[in-house]
Amino acid sequence: MRSLPSTTDRARARGGFTLAELMISLVIGGILVAVVLQFVSGQTRTAAAQSAREQVQQNARGALEIVGSDLRGAISDGLLRADAQRLDFMLPRRWGVVCSTAGANTTTALFPVIAGADPFPTGEGAGLIVYRGNAWLPAVPALATVTATAPAPLGTCPGAAGNVEAVTLTGAGHPLTAAAGDRIAVYQLVRYDVGVSQGERWIRRSDGSGTGNSDMQPLAGPVDDQFVGFEYLSGNPPVSIGVAPGLAAAASNIEMIRFRVRTVSVPRPGGSQQVEEDSVTVQIRN
Repeated sequence: MRSLPSTTDRARARGGFTLAELMISLVIGGILVAVVLQFVSGQTRTAAAQSAREQVQQNARGALEIVGSDLRGAISDGLLRADAQRLDFMLPRRWGVVCSTAGANTTTALFPVIAGADPFPTGEGAGLIVYRGNAWLPAVPALATVTATAPAPLGTCPGAAGNVEAVTLTGAGHPLTAAAGDRIAVYQLVRYDVGVSQGERWIRRSDGSGTGNSDMQPLAGPVDDQFVGFEYLSGNPPVSIGVAPGLAAAASNIEMIRFRVRTVSVPRPGGSQQVEEDSVTVQIRN
């Protein structure tokens, strides 16, 4: 005959886990939770650092590409101001040849027709320079402005042929010595500087001749103030030359401009600040 379970056996069957087993389970669970949290926290920090790294790399490379592209279009006689952390220069937008002039206010020139090209710059910060003999006119610091443009008959420009257009440029200070056949460039003034934006130091850019902070638009940043700006070079091999604010007669001595930048990431709680530095050197046309 089978014996009935004892009271102790029945209690043990109903009792589930013992206190020791529960304690062991809690300890093991706590360890697993800690390991998972540490892993997730590490992954989060890694992702944040990678994001910050990509941010500073994009800022630095973007600034170098834009500044380098602008400087490749500049000419030495079009530099108006060249400081360590500020550069003002004429950036030619359209190139052509002079057809005729009418006093110091009107110049008619022939330009190639370029599909999709930006319109001729006019108004604040727009002007023209003419290459006559072996010099650009008017000589800095004098400026020839362009306040308006209008189409002109091709007959105004003898020998005009091909995909070209004649344009009359109106303004003030146009070179009186300009003659048919002289090379001409219509430019927009561009300024770079290092200034405060969003509470941080940024590289800023402005089209036009405005000097207020409202005219300067942030380009890349935040930047390290000790490793950002322009260096002016001359000679072979190139050596650094000092240029005073306003340039004086030193512009014609500038053969290369080196722009260097160090961008830094915005500090994040528990994360290290990321830094990226690079430079670009551009040969300036005479």
